[in-house]
Amino acid sequence: MLRRISDYFVNGSAVPQSFITKGKQRLKQHTNTVYLKNGDEFEIELFNPTQNKVLAKIELNGKSIGSGIILRPGERVFLERYLDEAKKFLFETYVVNGNNDEVKKAIANNGEVKVSFHNEMVLSGTVTYTNPLTYYPIPYTYTTHNTLGGASTFTTNSTDMFNTSRAIYTSGINTNLFYNQSLEHSEKSFNNFFDTLSKYDLVIIDLHAMTRFAAKNYNVTEETKKFVEALSGRTKVVLCVFGNPYSLKYFEYLPWILEAYEDNDATNLAAANTLFGAEKISGKLPVTACKTFLAGTGFASDTIYRLKISSPEEVGLKTSALAKMDDIIQKGIDNKAFPGCQLLVAKDGRVIWNKCYGIKFYESTERVKAAELYDLASITKVAATTLAVMKLFEQKKIALDKTVGDYLPLPKEATIKNLKLRDVLTHQAGLKAFFMFYKNTIDSNFEKYYRKNFDSVFSIRVADSLFIRNDYPDTMWSIIVHSPVEEHPKYVYSDNDFYILQKIVEHISGKKMDEFVNENFYRPMGLTRIGYKPLNRFVLGRILPTENDSAFRKQVVRGYVHDPGAAMYGGVAGHAGVFSNAFDLAALFQMLLNNGIYNGKRFLDSSTIHTFTARQSKISRRGFGFDKPEPDVSKPSPCYDGVPLSVFGHTGFTGTCVWSDPENNLTYIFLSNRVYPNAENNQLVKMNIRTDLQEVIYKALGK
Repeated sequence: MLRRISDYFVNGSAVPQSFITKGKQRLKQHTNTVYLKNGDEFEIELFNPTQNKVLAKIELNGKSIGSGIILRPGERVFLERYLDEAKKFLFETYVVNGNNDEVKKAIANNGEVKVSFHNEMVLSGTVTYTNPLTYYPIPYTYTTHNTLGGASTFTTNSTDMFNTSRAIYTSGINTNLFYNQSLEHSEKSFNNFFDTLSKYDLVIIDLHAMTRFAAKNYNVTEETKKFVEALSGRTKVVLCVFGNPYSLKYFEYLPWILEAYEDNDATNLAAANTLFGAEKISGKLPVTACKTFLAGTGFASDTIYRLKISSPEEVGLKTSALAKMDDIIQKGIDNKAFPGCQLLVAKDGRVIWNKCYGIKFYESTERVKAAELYDLASITKVAATTLAVMKLFEQKKIALDKTVGDYLPLPKEATIKNLKLRDVLTHQAGLKAFFMFYKNTIDSNFEKYYRKNFDSVFSIRVADSLFIRNDYPDTMWSIIVHSPVEEHPKYVYSDNDFYILQKIVEHISGKKMDEFVNENFYRPMGLTRIGYKPLNRFVLGRILPTENDSAFRKQVVRGYVHDPGAAMYGGVAGHAGVFSNAFDLAALFQMLLNNGIYNGKRFLDSSTIHTFTARQSKISRRGFGFDKPEPDVSKPSPCYDGVPLSVFGHTGFTGTCVWSDPENNLTYIFLSNRVYPNAENNQLVKMNIRTDLQEVIYKALGK
């Protein structure tokens, strides 16, 4: 069941408060409660910025566990660890008693989970969740600030629709608290709260629990009016009204208001899609609320800015037909093809399937979440490097019939200088598949090349507490520059091609590859999760581990690129290094399906996209950078046999794939860490899981 945004993390509006006096005014201990049902999963990061102790209590299916968790002043904790303890407690309790059905239900998290925050002054925390039984929510980060006003907020960096870089959403604010306290205390708490909100470029406020009675002011209190007006004087505000349109008369000064009329599942989802640019706007006010908001007033927009959260039925498909994918994935998990995965299907610009399956790694009980990041491996070739080449190509800074030597300063003896860019992009330039660079640096040479601690000579981090010499990327590049080239080139899929393309992009643009794609694609598209070096932006727990690397790094690789060469190159390489969740990757490929437009902006010309995604080789299936279905039925194909030959995308060594279909306006994404704990695990390929999932999708389309 779809539920109101605020319902997931706060049970209704903020709890009414009362105050007592002990030397100075302060809040009594109170409780805000989070309810998650129907298969929801979540983690909560709690932070106590005050000088007072804070208590938190957790209950699962009515069983209290972790009661009395104390956050000391300034302490930050993740509640995931307490959930692990709770699940262990439930498992031991119910298995010992032989009640296996109950424990399965509890561990699957299908019962009720309740988290209560008991605090005297202030408690802030981040709540993220996914619900595998529905297609909502969008994988945003939700933040609950219980700051003397019980405000419930979620923040996102993807609201370019409103010409802003950072936004905050507020819901269920008990503004009475600011006005019922002593003057000195009220002003201080009010100003502190507003200082926090005013740091955002945009604040989205919604009004819920309204009534239709004019005599009761539609349940819009004076305190709410003062709150909205005061905040609009500090920063840009968008008000979303889930109630009577006559209430708009209280907010004549606001330039942006979304009138949703009703407060139910349908209007809440529609409003969320509209606010984030995934829904067209055509409504006009049916009544006159005041001189500013006359009948017929309304802003119309036919532009779809970003992916919409939807259902299979809205695009003419059946959920039951696509549900066959659940069985394929479960079979893969049961056979240890991968610990868990993300699966996304988007049709006609709508995400109709965005589900997470399994666990993060085999020793864990933590379920995979939609906001978490996988190592994309060779999808980097098309999600970063090829996009960068396309941008420079249409800017006429690169010509595909020019050679590598035309763009890079190379020594006279360089073997790669006469390679044509079109041959490099199609993997038929005559280069070897890859170099195992790390093998020259381990064993007896280890101390020569690595240190466990950062210093001025060893500053390139290849894994946790492992740093390589600063000059080793130069050694790698020299090896590639002087690598053997076949006299009569044939198709050989090669990582070395994309080291070369990376160098060309960086030399021409004057920017590192990660900077170039961030500035030209990810950031202006409003994508916050896709990118290189994820540990610069996310905590480790949000990133899925890859291999337990016993050959090179002697540790489980997590948060650092799995590919050894890319790691030794500094984590930013042309062939590997990008991490993402399924949603951001889907948005990137939707831009390509939209002929280069996303978020109301043009990123590439349609002719450039058609050129690069079409088959461009007479001896292979490849486009420029992009992989394609195999047209020769006698040869293996990376795709289901029934897909159109116009499909383009790529696969990744870590157990990933993305395929977009311009004929059906369809994108299919599968992300896993099949290399955990050992990259030799090839069950994913043996079981044809990625192609079988694609087959289900196309058969649901009637193909």
